[in-house]
Amino acid sequence: MTKRWVKVGLLVASTPLVLVGLYLLAAMVGGLVVINRNQDSISSGIDIYLINNGIHTDLVVPIVTPEQDWYGVLPIQKLGIIPGFHDYLAFGWGDREFYLSTPTWATLRFTSAAKALFGLDGSVMHVEAMPRPLPGADTRHLRLSVDAYRRLTDYLQAGFLRSDQGTPLLIPDVRYTLHDAFFVAEGHYTMFTTCNEWVREALAQAGVRVPLWAPFGQALFYQLPEGR
Repeated sequence: MTKRWVKVGLLVASTPLVLVGLYLLAAMVGGLVVINRNQDSISSGIDIYLINNGIHTDLVVPIVTPEQDWYGVLPIQKLGIIPGFHDYLAFGWGDREFYLSTPTWATLRFTSAAKALFGLDGSVMHVEAMPRPLPGADTRHLRLSVDAYRRLTDYLQAGFLRSDQGTPLLIPDVRYTLHDAFFVAEGHYTMFTTCNEWVREALAQAGVRVPLWAPFGQALFYQLPEGR
């Protein structure tokens, strides 16, 4: 009887490790399978960027183009834009409590991470004004056609929860810097629908070559070599 319970105990103890292993294996396989493989190359279009901090990926787009003027969508004045310096907006989607309470990894709390992984809270959209991103290992540059860019911005706009008047819902008095803001967002963050997967889905809808599934930013960047 004792040996039997020891075996049961070992099985129970090993289950979380097995699940984590299966999750990582699925992420690796999903990162290697490509969709939109035959993406067309274009010589002119709209430049967008991806920025990754090792965990989280932001999607960076111009503030104003003929196809999309974010001044007409968001309360841009809240971002403290410096004309001639801030020409782009970085969009990041994620769990509400995690995003609002974790400006740096040093402030990470286990309870916030656990709630995020299991989708126990709502989501937010983080929008930050910034200059054109500089080239680097943590940045990817993409050029989209007009049609692809419109599909991308449609996806971004659909990510905001809106008031009865149709305007994005600003979360007041919460920010990291003088040039960012948080908005209430659609959807729930989970271990399967992460911030990086949200960016992957945006690019997929725009017809960009992306992995089948990307809960981590590394898979996105692997399919988007530097200089592309």
